[in-house]
Amino acid sequence: MTLDLADLPVIDGHCHPPLGEATPLTPETFPDLFTEARPGALTPQLATSLYYRRALRDLGGLLGVPPEPAAILAARATPDASRRLAEAFGRERLEALLVDTAYPPGAMPLERMRALLPCRVLEVFRLETFAEDLLARALPFKDFMEAFADGVQAATRECIALKSIIAYRSGLGVKLGDRKAAEADYARLLAGDPSARRRLTAKGLLDHLLEAALELAAETGRALQLHTGLGDPDLDLLQANPLLLKPILDDPRFAGVRLVLLHAAYPYTREAGYLAAVYPGVYVDLSLALPILGPAFVPLLRELLALAPTGKLLYGSDLGALPELYCLGAARARQALAEALGGLVKDGALGEGEAREAAAGILAENATRLYGLVVAGG
Repeated sequence: MTLDLADLPVIDGHCHPPLGEATPLTPETFPDLFTEARPGALTPQLATSLYYRRALRDLGGLLGVPPEPAAILAARATPDASRRLAEAFGRERLEALLVDTAYPPGAMPLERMRALLPCRVLEVFRLETFAEDLLARALPFKDFMEAFADGVQAATRECIALKSIIAYRSGLGVKLGDRKAAEADYARLLAGDPSARRRLTAKGLLDHLLEAALELAAETGRALQLHTGLGDPDLDLLQANPLLLKPILDDPRFAGVRLVLLHAAYPYTREAGYLAAVYPGVYVDLSLALPILGPAFVPLLRELLALAPTGKLLYGSDLGALPELYCLGAARARQALAEALGGLVKDGALGEGEAREAAAGILAENATRLYGLVVAGG
């Protein structure tokens, strides 16, 4: 049994901005949008990637052109492209985007997104990028930490959530309470090559900054999104297992913090589901894993639905670059949920009404509650 979920609204709880005007796409660079490999590294092989093939078919269908990069890019440059985009947003009932504005560099500014897209656009504030900006000021360590806390505190008044990519930089095995290691790392950064400050990888300092951010999240009530699981080759995947977060989850200081495990922590999806099943503050976002795996994500989604409370699962895409991709991500999520939940209805695990209620939560209502979104017209 496959449910019809076409009438349900969607909130994309984790995505990135479209490319800015300074980053034009060509048919040659277009395939890089659909791989976590380094730019150009897999271009010859992407012709056999199922993710890339699905993306070409879907984009070609949305734009009414052949599934080829040149035709897709040409169609996006026509005068009626904005009309087609608005129709796609309406068709998918895509109501809000929660956008990590720190990546990619040179991406479309938030205000431009708000003018272009027919939905709400809300900012997710990336902690490490802000810390890197502060490093350029070469403040004394105490002043640096105060400026970090003040900046994050100010950001929580504007952004919808905080985000950390510490999994990329030094791993999720965070050591709490080690101020001396943070001070030593900071001193080495200031004394060394200034280029090292542009990409912060010093574990002691990163751990200390995340601890400070967790304290601010507890104080302000803002949820904290955490990269977990797969990513590009900069990542040590072994250090992106969310089970490494256990010391944070067991620390009573952070009992009230809501942590959102991004990307379904794939391939640690079962571990993410377990944590959501036993820790009240843990939520699981489905982004990246869902668009990349496509139909192959359905069995994993069924496991998550069986293991974790459905009120703790959230749709996200991790898509960006092209605004049309937000719509395609929403459509794929709807399809995957319809298949996974429909199977559970067929097996007698859920009633049809319960399945639709779960789908409505995952697609939008859970995000509305978690992030304190104000419902339109409410």
